[in-house]
Amino acid sequence: MKAAVVILVFLLGFVCITQSDGSEVIAQFSSPERNYALGVQGNSAVAQGFPVSGSPTATEVQVYVWVYKGSVGSLQMDIRADSGGKPSQSNTASVSLDISELGLAKEYYEWVSFRLPIGVSLSPGRWWIVLSASAGSDLTVLWPVKDGNPYQFGDDCLTSGDHGATWRYMETGDTFFKVFGSRDPKNTTLTVTAKPQSVIKGGSSTIEVDVRDLNGFPVDGPGQVLLSHPDGGSFDDASLELKSGKASAVWTSPDSTGNFRVVASYKGHSYAGTDYLACNDAQTIITVNPEQTSTTTYLSLSSYSVNTRGSVDVTVTVKYDGVINVPGGTVSFSCPVDAGSFADASKPVVNGKATTTWTAKTLDGTFALKASYSGCTSGGTNYNPSSDSKDITVNLTPVSTTASIRISPDYPYINGSAWVTVDVQDDLHHYVPGGKVQLSATSGSFRSNPVKISNGRAYAIWDTPATKGDVVIAADFQGYSGGGYQYLPSAPVSCVGHVTKDPDGSKLSCMTEWNTNYSWLANLTGTEDDAHSFRDHLALFGWTNHDYGNDNSWQDHFKNNWLFGAESDYLDKHDFTYYSGHGSPFYITFNTW
Repeated sequence: MKAAVVILVFLLGFVCITQSDGSEVIAQFSSPERNYALGVQGNSAVAQGFPVSGSPTATEVQVYVWVYKGSVGSLQMDIRADSGGKPSQSNTASVSLDISELGLAKEYYEWVSFRLPIGVSLSPGRWWIVLSASAGSDLTVLWPVKDGNPYQFGDDCLTSGDHGATWRYMETGDTFFKVFGSRDPKNTTLTVTAKPQSVIKGGSSTIEVDVRDLNGFPVDGPGQVLLSHPDGGSFDDASLELKSGKASAVWTSPDSTGNFRVVASYKGHSYAGTDYLACNDAQTIITVNPEQTSTTTYLSLSSYSVNTRGSVDVTVTVKYDGVINVPGGTVSFSCPVDAGSFADASKPVVNGKATTTWTAKTLDGTFALKASYSGCTSGGTNYNPSSDSKDITVNLTPVSTTASIRISPDYPYINGSAWVTVDVQDDLHHYVPGGKVQLSATSGSFRSNPVKISNGRAYAIWDTPATKGDVVIAADFQGYSGGGYQYLPSAPVSCVGHVTKDPDGSKLSCMTEWNTNYSWLANLTGTEDDAHSFRDHLALFGWTNHDYGNDNSWQDHFKNNWLFGAESDYLDKHDFTYYSGHGSPFYITFNTW
């Protein structure tokens, strides 16, 4: 059974391995380089073998993974004994982590810790780590691989497409993992601060938490801190994931003034072979002040009309009491994402002003550009937020074009056909991506008209008239809008088709011969379709055809009469001959003489 496994290729990535104090590494593999990743999703599971010596007690397994996508379900890690070189069907230990517990691995590759139940004893020999997704999960979890079977003990990496019922070998590499034994937990301290410590009614403050061990080092891994506000207010996120021991959230004050407590609680976690113990709750107090001052934001543009991909200068002035510049704060800029972009997402306000530039994309129309002043607190006064917006009109950038036309053949026969090709380029000699060309001729007719341009070129078949003579064929490019440009119509162009009479007095003819069956060489497929495709294409231009295949295809058709061939009755009677079969640059091969 073929396993349904997702494989992604990586050029270079760095993995940091941290071995915990007081822990024993039973087995591990990682590398500063990863070549690709195996996907754990749906029924797809991945297993990594590792050797065990002695009889250690396993306490934790870590895998270096990335939750590439998905929001429902859990990641399951099983410890299984070896059975005939593959994982057994029963679990010695099994731990599942819900998507909400996967921490920073939801952002990119990170070590994820599975804390094992007490008393998981491993006997000497080979054991297996098995990763799978829970039933009904939509998760896709990537487990990186170093190519070339680099794991020093030579254990195999296996994949399964039926949730571990059957396995197949991945002979190209090993995954990144760590297996730990017993270890001593570490005590921790928790601090919480508010920035700023004082806000106005309805204002907000950034709450920062910091968790460290008793040696003053930040705790490792994605632990969790819970925030509460017993006196009121609200958080944008009350459940925080630690990164290098730190995390933050925004607290917004209630519609009242006074002192408000913010309390942080850390319950401990395990990571990289270390258990971090819970510690006492920590709190900070935020003072909410009532004083506020209204502000007015003025947005102006150097031009209110611009071509696609063009830029304008943006100036923002923020005042209070109508005439006085605010002493600080920042201005954030926004616009429809498909309309354009600002050089700066935000700028500090200096002496009441902030400036940036805005550049249009390829969409034309009228769009609103908005400046939002954040407000600030200075000298005991809070300057409230305000905003302003202005419309800007984006026009397609006009581009001049040049067309050219040619006919092939330029001396077609009467009642025949010829290809008409029209090329259209812009003023930088780039091909125009689309549009239509209107064709005209003093006589004859076109099989399609007008014709569409693709990558700067349009084709049409012109059927020649029944009388010979020069015919003027003209092309008129009608203009095109696309990619932020207005491609202007080009000047009409023309060429001359010199219609002549067939010197033989008849239509052109071709002979096609092909072989699929050989008694002394390998049989072929496709030769008949190949020859007939050529024949049918020439028929569009009025060519007649004689076709000979397999037992009707003879070498004599190509041999001179003095060599006892029949060339004069076959090859010499046609304007073109096409053969499809065995051969080489020096000869063609038949099965008949």
